[in-house]
Amino acid sequence: MITVADCLRLTELTNVTVVAGSQGLLRTVRLTHASDEPDVLSWVAPEIIVLTTGQNYSDDPDVWVHLIAQLDEADVSALMVSPGRYLAELPMQALEEANRRNFPVLMVPWEVPFVRITAAIHRLLLENHIAEWSRVAQLGVRVTEAVVQAKTLDALLQAFSELIGYPVRVDLEPATGAPHGTAFALPSPDLSGWSLVVEAVDLMEPEVIVARQMAGTFAIWILQQKLSVQSEFEAQAALFDQLLSGQGHDSARVRDRLRMLGVHSQRKYALLLLTLPDPLDKEAQSRVFDDVRMVVTQLLHSALLLSTSHPMGLLCLLAEDRIDRRALTGGFLDPFFSRFPGSVGVLSTPAGLADLPVLTRSMSQMIPLLVRGRVHDMAQVLFASVIVNLPEELMQGLVGITWQRLTDKELIPTLRALIENGGHRKQAALRLGIHRNTMTRRVQAIEQQLGRPLTPALLTQLDLCDQWMRAREPNGINGWD
Repeated sequence: MITVADCLRLTELTNVTVVAGSQGLLRTVRLTHASDEPDVLSWVAPEIIVLTTGQNYSDDPDVWVHLIAQLDEADVSALMVSPGRYLAELPMQALEEANRRNFPVLMVPWEVPFVRITAAIHRLLLENHIAEWSRVAQLGVRVTEAVVQAKTLDALLQAFSELIGYPVRVDLEPATGAPHGTAFALPSPDLSGWSLVVEAVDLMEPEVIVARQMAGTFAIWILQQKLSVQSEFEAQAALFDQLLSGQGHDSARVRDRLRMLGVHSQRKYALLLLTLPDPLDKEAQSRVFDDVRMVVTQLLHSALLLSTSHPMGLLCLLAEDRIDRRALTGGFLDPFFSRFPGSVGVLSTPAGLADLPVLTRSMSQMIPLLVRGRVHDMAQVLFASVIVNLPEELMQGLVGITWQRLTDKELIPTLRALIENGGHRKQAALRLGIHRNTMTRRVQAIEQQLGRPLTPALLTQLDLCDQWMRAREPNGINGWD
């Protein structure tokens, strides 16, 4: 970018003086034009320096004030006047108007030909233009190098930011109206809605060209990464499918590949089966499956060893020593279920590689029994399924002579705390946050309403009845709390 101040540094403009508007010398210049035409607006354009001898202008100050106002409003860079034959000097009112508008007015000695000035300025503009486009070409090469060398998305965006001189980010929303920056849509139908955003406005033309090249090469990088991930997933899924078929872990080649992925036949593993929503068409199903796989991979990190498609959704092989079962069956996968609320998961018991086929079939059979929107521990589901199938008449009778005798419903949490702590009153009191004397009084009230002491055998019966009542709730196994 060339400014009025840059032009004044030229040798050919040594004798040119600034007589007004010195605060506007940083205005951009892209051309010069000599004109004595009174209807000057028909002959000028933004960012040019207008040269005039004043031949067709009168000495009336109002004419010159009006001329300067017109040129400033047309975004002209400066007015260069050569007083002499047609104009003695500019009216003071015109200079005051120029100062008020910060519009540069320059005086050129009559003996300095305009052609000498215009030639010098145009040569400077051409040299700058060549330098800018040389830099664009160099940046294009460096953009390509950055794409080839980048190992991660963050590293690539950092490289782009350093090259263009502004922060660069990726937006997955449509490129129109991007806030806090200039958005460049990625030129690929497979990345519809993606855009590369340069956090700057009013970019210069060379910067726009570089940014567009970044967007194009970035699209290629993203597609290559997606293809690489998809190819690796398909290779690992094929290996996982061999394990699930019961034919593979005995092969030396398969064992070697498994070791490279951190899977060893001597260790224990867990299977995680997550169901998928039921999209209407195959294309939507593929897209949803890719989204599920991405979300699960981000959440499980190093615990996830292998994954593959399953008729019900996604099946994952997890390292047993890297997972927190309580977290997985708690709220750890809430981001997944908030995105796919109709899904359900089941986490298997620890098992060796040879047991995976049987486990997979058992987990598939459990899925219809489970409450949506959470992961269920297989061991708890199995126990609950046994509990729920106990004879109803027998269990109703037990409930009738135990839990239903508690007329004071505030005693129910106390009894459950006692059951969970094996009958230890002190530990139950700590859990409830009550004094031991309060616990003693509550135990006495429970025993009085039940009509017998809280022996270990009675606590076992009470626990069994409680589990049976929870399992029979209409919202599913393990769904009543």
